[in-house]
Amino acid sequence: MNVTGLDLKGSKLSNICDDTLDFVLHTSNLKWLSLAQNNLTKISQKFQLSANNLDKLWLAGNPFHCDCDMIWMIDWIGNATAPSGGRLVQDYQDITCVSGLWKDIPVFKLNDSVLECTTSAIPPKHLQNLTGLILGVCSGFIFLCLVIILVYKNRGSVRQWVYKHFEQKSTTEESVDRGCLLDEEEACEELQTTNNIHR
Repeated sequence: MNVTGLDLKGSKLSNICDDTLDFVLHTSNLKWLSLAQNNLTKISQKFQLSANNLDKLWLAGNPFHCDCDMIWMIDWIGNATAPSGGRLVQDYQDITCVSGLWKDIPVFKLNDSVLECTTSAIPPKHLQNLTGLILGVCSGFIFLCLVIILVYKNRGSVRQWVYKHFEQKSTTEESVDRGCLLDEEEACEELQTTNNIHR
């Protein structure tokens, strides 16, 4: 086939068959392709490899989902070079993330600092919650260490306080026990006295 260009703009495409594109590229002289204004949320890495043979590609107007799994796509859209030496994606400045971590942000504004993702792809809100939890645990640990240090430095005073507190408590308990014993002895004596009178 001697097809040099293919305009699929506004065709309501939601998926691209990688093998079909690969076949078209290898059986024709296709140099440009427009997939703008469709329903594509992502493109595959196989598509990327095939599209690298094009001189021009248009992708704006698709509802791309941008998250940690698609960093390669975002990087490729902004930096891909055509075999002719120019920029491959012609409308890269008009491509915006419609959903995902970087919703409503133009792809060309997503630099390396924004695209730092952990291996578990933690979204920013969850990352903030995790950071807060870690800070809370660390603060609690530091507070506990300070309490232990204060107790250790003032161990003499703490020992005296504990001794006084428990000594008073044990003395009070002994007094109560003695009082009970005295009451029981008096009761016994009264009972014996009563028995002796009846005899």
